[in-house]
Amino acid sequence: ISVGISGSSDVDLAPVIEDLIRYPYGCTEQVGSTLQGLLAALQSPILAGDRRSEGIRRLAADGFVTLWQRQLRDGRLPYWSNGEGNDWLTIRTALITVKARDLEIPLPARFDADLVDAVDRMVRKGGLPIQQAAMACRVLASAQKSDSALMERLRIDLEALRLDERAHLAEAFGLVGDLESARTIIDTFIPPPPASPLQSGSFTSDGTQVAIALAAALGNHPESRSIPALHASLLDLRRKNGWRTTYEDAAAVDALGAFALEYPSMGNAAGSVEIAGKTINHEGPGSTTRTWPLDASTDHRSTITASGDDPLHVVITTSGHPHADVEPREDVGIRVERSWLNMDGTSIDAGSPIEAGEVVVVEIEWKSLLDRDIPNIAIVEVLPGGMEFELPALITSDASRNVMNAVDQAEFRDDRLLVFDTATPKPQKLRFAMRAVVPGTWVVPGTRAEAMYEDTLHSRSPSTMLEIDLP
Repeated sequence: ISVGISGSSDVDLAPVIEDLIRYPYGCTEQVGSTLQGLLAALQSPILAGDRRSEGIRRLAADGFVTLWQRQLRDGRLPYWSNGEGNDWLTIRTALITVKARDLEIPLPARFDADLVDAVDRMVRKGGLPIQQAAMACRVLASAQKSDSALMERLRIDLEALRLDERAHLAEAFGLVGDLESARTIIDTFIPPPPASPLQSGSFTSDGTQVAIALAAALGNHPESRSIPALHASLLDLRRKNGWRTTYEDAAAVDALGAFALEYPSMGNAAGSVEIAGKTINHEGPGSTTRTWPLDASTDHRSTITASGDDPLHVVITTSGHPHADVEPREDVGIRVERSWLNMDGTSIDAGSPIEAGEVVVVEIEWKSLLDRDIPNIAIVEVLPGGMEFELPALITSDASRNVMNAVDQAEFRDDRLLVFDTATPKPQKLRFAMRAVVPGTWVVPGTRAEAMYEDTLHSRSPSTMLEIDLP
């Protein structure tokens, strides 16, 4: 459980940054989103929760090393390691490094320079989609390599740009000292109509567009009449659906952190929260955060007491794993199934005892239940206690597919297998082997699948029990 108390409503942004830090999948977009959240927390302490600035700096530096290790020879970044360079990811990461430099985060040698050089080559080569061109203008302007001709062409064609693209272009004009042009563009900002997140080409969503525009307006035109509407729209989107993706979370905390700095809470709230056997007291304009482990039997009911003249804002978050031995099946848009086989390919009935030393082949099958492909799904197979991987390797049932290219990404970790792929209406299968090593009775967690950028689509196979016997 984590309890945050403050005189400012922005205390509820700290859990969003924690979610970014703890997000279990590490594609380049999500590492970049985590970094963007960390940098926002460095600028606005209320966003940091109970994390100290030194710890945030270390996490950020480590994240940039992770991206640097993925950087290709041409300076671009792939979505997954060893993949092809992605223009949008490269430009977006270059923008994040600009802020990191301003906050004096140590960056690997040549990392940011190679990113800028890659963006420069994209622009000079021509043919860059208009959606990415505005971002590229901002990168080049921050590196004193501005392309005034491209910026002017985009301004002439302003009606063709989305809200976030206009924001990037306004930032570019602001960086070259043309605040009049930046503010003229910002005066055209209007929150877009509702739209689902996009995950091809340029990642975006209605919430991301509003957040990027709000940050640009705060930085270049703080008296703009668009700011209240953008701020209200971003909060309203959170109330209605929640911010739905990692890149939306990152853009939102970045913008709202900047808003909190521009319009700080002047209150001096005081009070206390009693919950789970503890009392947390708060007094002053800052924030107080406490985090501690809970027992499943702990009473979570709380008493909140405000003793000052100003409002007291409290955010309580809990996380963990269900204690139930068996979880039911759940399929929303995706279906994932798991079966166990002997080495000869015969099926093993659920609940049948396994002898220590025996090798079990696990077959995972997944498919889209919609009439379309669902890209960027994550499949999580947690090993039961008492089991370990047997020479970690994947086997695809489709002989026409190379085993190494069977999925977008696969990671064997100490206690689980992570698979990333596109779910198609046609079922896809993978197999791996595990060996029973420790006798006892163990829970077998259900296999989980989720669309990383469509939070409503997910699947979970039932959990079961396993008995490992001595031979």
